[in-house]
Amino acid sequence: MVYTDLKLWRLALPKNSIENSVLEKLEEKILFIIEDSVVGKGRLDSAMITGLDLYDKIKAEFNS
Repeated sequence: MVYTDLKLWRLALPKNSIENSVLEKLEEKILFIIEDSVVGKGRLDSAMITGLDLYDKIKAEFNS
């Protein structure tokens, strides 16, 4: 396989975060986004934090 138009990771980094209104509409449909674009910083730790935050939110729902 030969790639002639290879794009590197720097082009995959989000420039802006997803708007909260969009996230809220998705959550109403039980669709959750966990990735670095939620924070707006293209880093692995940001993606992991959004996953942990969602875990805490779901855990709180089941414990209430």
